[in-house]
Amino acid sequence: RIGSVTDILADIVSVRFVLLCFVCHCLDSLPSYIIIKMESVKLKLHWEQICESSAITPRTAQLSFLFDHKMYVLGGQDYESFRNDLHVFDFTTQQWTEVHATGVLPEPRMAHAGCLIEDKLYVHGGFQGTRVLNDTHVLHLQGEGETRDAEGGRGRSTATTTPTAPHWSRVVITNGEPPKRQYHTCHRYGSNLILFGGGDGKEWTNQVLALDVGAGEWKEVVVKGGQAPPQGRLQHSSVLSGCELIVFGGEPNNTEQFNDLHIFNLEVQCWTTPVLKGPPPCPRVAASAVLIDGNQIYFFAGFDGTNWLNDMYILDLKAWEWCTPEVEGTLPGVRVRQSALLYDRCMYIFGGNGRHSAYNDLWKLPIPSEPTSRVTV
Repeated sequence: RIGSVTDILADIVSVRFVLLCFVCHCLDSLPSYIIIKMESVKLKLHWEQICESSAITPRTAQLSFLFDHKMYVLGGQDYESFRNDLHVFDFTTQQWTEVHATGVLPEPRMAHAGCLIEDKLYVHGGFQGTRVLNDTHVLHLQGEGETRDAEGGRGRSTATTTPTAPHWSRVVITNGEPPKRQYHTCHRYGSNLILFGGGDGKEWTNQVLALDVGAGEWKEVVVKGGQAPPQGRLQHSSVLSGCELIVFGGEPNNTEQFNDLHIFNLEVQCWTTPVLKGPPPCPRVAASAVLIDGNQIYFFAGFDGTNWLNDMYILDLKAWEWCTPEVEGTLPGVRVRQSALLYDRCMYIFGGNGRHSAYNDLWKLPIPSEPTSRVTV
C-alpha cells in the first residue's frame, strides 16, 4: 500500500543524511528558505590524574615514548641534577618501575629528542649542564638476547631465545657531521630519524636533518621549493602526519615566542604555511602536541614568556581551524617541557616544570570521538 504524503515525508526525514548529500550536490536548485551551514561543536574534555609517585623523581625536559603498552621516561632534569635513568609506567598495572639497562649508558641530559624504530629507541643530542651534545644512542628494548640450544647451552642452532634487559649502544656514524642539538624534535620516517630545529648553543636553526640509522649517515634535507623556510627556533612542537612534518610555535631567541604553524613535506621537500581559521593559541614554547586519527592535533600548556600555561587547543587538519575545548574538572598544574603521548585513545602527560619546581605527576585526557564541527540544515 502506498502511504500518505505525511508517511513519505516521515521516511525522508529518517534518511536525512542521504538527502543532505543529494542536496549539497544540487545546491543551485534549492529553495531560498533552505540554509546549509557548518557550525562548530564545543567539545567537553576531562582531565584525570593517574598518579604522583615517589618511584620516579620530578623532572622536566625528559623524553617519553610508548612501547609494549608501557610508557618509558628517559632522563631530564630534576632541578638538582641531570639524569640518564629509565623508568616505565605499566598501563596495565598502573605502576612505575625503574629499568636498569645494560651497556654504556648515555651521559645524563635534558632537552634530548628521539623516537622508536621497531623495538629500538634512538636518542640524539640534548644538554648535559655545560655543553650541547651531538651523540646518538640506541636502546635495544628487547635486549640483545641470548640463544640456547636444546641442551640449554649457548649456541647458534637454537630452539629458544632468552630475553635480556634493555641494552644501550652508541650509533656509529660513517658519514656526515653529527649535529649538536638541544630542544629539537625528532620523528621516524622510514629508516630515518628526522630532526627539525633546535639549537647548538649559539644559534637557533631551521634545518631539517636526516639520520639513516642503518647506514649511520647524516645529511641535510635540502629545501627544493615552495615557501621560504620558517625562522630558526627551539622548544617548538611538531608531529609527523604521513609525509608532512607539522611545526608549531617555539622561540627564535631568548625573548620572543611564536604561535605560527608550518608544514614541511618530506616527499617533495618544500615548506608551506596553511591559512588557519579560528582564534589561535597565544605564542608559546614547549607545548605538548599529540596527533589524533591523522586529522587533529591536541596541544597542551607551554610558556608564553611571562606565564606558565595549562590550556588546551585543538587544530582540525581538515578544516585548518583552531578550536578551544571546554575542559571540566581539576586541571593539571601550569607547566612547560612536559612529555606527552597517545595510548588507548587517551592523551597522557607526564612531568614538566612550573614556576618554582618540577613535577612527577601523570595525567590522562580521554579523547572523544565526536567531530569538532557538524553540518546543519
